[in-house]
Amino acid sequence: MGVKTSPQSEKKTPNLAVQKSHEEGTVVDFDASYLIAGGYEPQLERSFSWMQLFSCAFIVTNSWLGVTGGFSTGLTVGGSATIIYGLIIVALFNIAIVVSLGELVSSMPNAGGQYFWAMKLAPSRLSRVSAYVCGICNLLGGLTGVSSGAVAAAYMILGCVNLSHPDFEIKAWHAFLIAVGFILLTSVLNLNESVITEAVVIGLWSCLAACFAITIIPAAVAKEHTSPNFIFNSTENSSGWSSPGMAFLVGMINANYAFGLIDTGVHMAEEIPEPEKNVPKALLMAVGIGFVTAWPLACALINCAVDIDRIAGTSTGVPLLELFYLSLRENVAGAIFMQLLVAISYFWCLAAVQTYQSRICWSFSRDQGLPFSKLWSQVHPRLKVPLNAHILCVCLSIILCILPLASTTAFNSLVTGVIVFPYISIVIPVFFSLLPRNKDVPKGPFNLGRWGTAARVLTILYCTTVSVIYCFPYTMPVTAGNMNYISAIIGIVAIYAIFDWFLRARKQFNQKEL
Repeated sequence: MGVKTSPQSEKKTPNLAVQKSHEEGTVVDFDASYLIAGGYEPQLERSFSWMQLFSCAFIVTNSWLGVTGGFSTGLTVGGSATIIYGLIIVALFNIAIVVSLGELVSSMPNAGGQYFWAMKLAPSRLSRVSAYVCGICNLLGGLTGVSSGAVAAAYMILGCVNLSHPDFEIKAWHAFLIAVGFILLTSVLNLNESVITEAVVIGLWSCLAACFAITIIPAAVAKEHTSPNFIFNSTENSSGWSSPGMAFLVGMINANYAFGLIDTGVHMAEEIPEPEKNVPKALLMAVGIGFVTAWPLACALINCAVDIDRIAGTSTGVPLLELFYLSLRENVAGAIFMQLLVAISYFWCLAAVQTYQSRICWSFSRDQGLPFSKLWSQVHPRLKVPLNAHILCVCLSIILCILPLASTTAFNSLVTGVIVFPYISIVIPVFFSLLPRNKDVPKGPFNLGRWGTAARVLTILYCTTVSVIYCFPYTMPVTAGNMNYISAIIGIVAIYAIFDWFLRARKQFNQKEL
């Protein structure tokens, strides 16, 4: 399908919207020229506007929504200070991450993103295996994002039922069925390109409106509030870790989850004009607006968290719902309404994450990254979406929803996967981009020079550290009930990858004219 060139031999195409070929008498879309030069045939329409791209990137990451998802965990493991300062720390490091991603996508826009860059930047003996690992991890990040989000939304619905009918007993299989319903409903929005481009904008405004309401209403109505000292200085260590520093880092999982899947815009690079300019802007905006919405909301919620023990130990199983209930002066209808705003935001988030994961699956399959790749790499001629890849991802996400049936700990491992797997996929190409052999790789319009190099170093250090830390147990001492099973999940994935690599992918993956 294409030719891999050395960094020294690659030439930057002039930055023109349209490039004329007088010899052939044809007109070549400049956006498509990036793909053609990389050996790919343009298949998707560039129907996303910049606003639609940003909307998709924002509602996937949806930082304020991530804060609500694990709110009580941050409070009980590290204290309110862990959430407040953790969000600031994580946002700053995520700026470094999106700067790194932005420079790479500006230079080499491709829906494959991390795995494609690893293929281009790694030494030849490592390029294919490195790209394969990136692709697998990137896809798993999307799959765990959908499954964990769907299960979380399902428990929100069940919590509302329990609040209004205290005799109702929540079962894990209830959550599974509702989660499947969420996945199937949101999958419908991804069946047509014109539908999802409009849906993400509606989702953006819906999520922003919900964030505004949740930030303002509970704090305005609540009778009692915590003190500023509690909000900004309270620390808590119920994790069992003897080191306060380790407890703080573990407690930052809430903040890290709030910026999960930050690479979304990268994988939409083949569906927007001038991706070398528009994608970096969308990445930066997703972090900026994400922090601007998440941090005030976190402060407002902590301001209402007067009775932490009651919030964390609620019979509804949804601490945020209990916080709404107490803040709204035990008004059941009001609490349910506020929680439904969160659940509806999860609906939009799930729709966009399914867009994200299907593009990764489709692009990875173009290079034979998965078994039966020929099937998954097809784009529906009428719907203009990678329909088969989308259906595959929906099925895999539903299968992952079975894990929480085993235990709450298994569900937490899915949440961790949203952080760890994408970070692994990011570290690999960013590391290779710093090798001396790549110093002459043509730069894109988005290039920060030495600041960009510093951002890449910070990205490597941060993503590696976080990925290692979140393989540790959340609480000590370790038991079967509180074990962090992300290490086991990584092990299972590694076994699959090894078998697939030696039985199939070693011969098939990216076997172009290299």
